[in-house]
Amino acid sequence: MLFRSKRDADGQPLLVLISLFDASERRRYERELLQERSRAEQRAAAATALAHISEGVVLVDDDRRIRLLNKAAERIFAASTEEAGGRTLADLAADWRTVEARIPVGAGDGETPLPAVVPLQLLNGSRWLAIAAQRAPEGIVYTIRDVTEERRLEHLRDDIVAIVSHELRTPLAGVYGAA
Repeated sequence: MLFRSKRDADGQPLLVLISLFDASERRRYERELLQERSRAEQRAAAATALAHISEGVVLVDDDRRIRLLNKAAERIFAASTEEAGGRTLADLAADWRTVEARIPVGAGDGETPLPAVVPLQLLNGSRWLAIAAQRAPEGIVYTIRDVTEERRLEHLRDDIVAIVSHELRTPLAGVYGAA
């Protein structure tokens, strides 16, 4: 609302102008701006969280083309999102097509499938990866954890247990058995 008046020499009003305008469109626009700002802040927070988690996250579209790799996935696949964008995971891992069939894919209903632990030949060598997937509106989201070192330690432990078990079954055979 705009209010203006014109007065005579004695201060008496001669003319009063009042302008009214409908501000509902402006208020709607301001509400939309605030909502969009809130959504942008939420997307920024999600991007920050995605960049700082230790598991690799890969989003592929319905044509299996890579749309996003987080930092952990970039390390696993030795490729940035810019380098991998538009390519398929088979371009980054020679045996992906074989392994893909073994990866459980959740329906996107909140139920998280147990990951498949699979060996994968990558550009930077062979790795053991725990991989699970979820359907999303934009395609499939894969979560990937490198378990190569855990597998190596597991095999080392199994070897030690086998040696100790063998030694316990055949105690000092080398010392007393040669008599």
